[in-house]
Amino acid sequence: MFELLSSCSRHLGVAGLARVAASSKQLNDTCIIIARRDVQSLLQAALQQATAAASGIEQDQHLQAVLWLLQAAPAAAAAASVSEQLVRLTDVPNRWVLQLVTAGVRIMYPQLLAAASSMVPGMEVWVQAQQQLGVQTDMPAAAVDVCCGDIAAGALNPGVQQLRRSPKGRQLLQAAEQQQLCSGLRGIMQR
Repeated sequence: MFELLSSCSRHLGVAGLARVAASSKQLNDTCIIIARRDVQSLLQAALQQATAAASGIEQDQHLQAVLWLLQAAPAAAAAASVSEQLVRLTDVPNRWVLQLVTAGVRIMYPQLLAAASSMVPGMEVWVQAQQQLGVQTDMPAAAVDVCCGDIAAGALNPGVQQLRRSPKGRQLLQAAEQQQLCSGLRGIMQR
């Protein structure tokens, strides 16, 4: 069984391995061994698929697979390459970010700055999740304030809430928030 699954693992990908693992205890144990052995190549492929996902549903499926892999091979979550790729994903839902941070993913300040320089929409949720979960990183207090302070406070404003209800309003707010976040982080970098 191991040889068969092992030879098919690259074809199945992380999502396929996770589905096979869910079918029985013996297959789960075999898939976890394979996942730990091939963690880097499987994770790289899964993150590329999540980045290229055409829809939120498709991205959710790939992120679920990434989460399964990080739980099967916990040491992979700490790899800088994993967090660098994850922070570049646009608009990752907060629920996924919380799960990924809980699984051990850490976004460091240089990664946040790189994402801000590339104008990645929604990258502030990583800082918010780390703060919410009490995760200590190298994030300066000013960056935390920019990501968690003014932007999060805007969600309480009734005018902002009304804008969030319309698609054009959401786009406008997202652009404004992204600009505010990038300007704030650039200001921190210039200090």
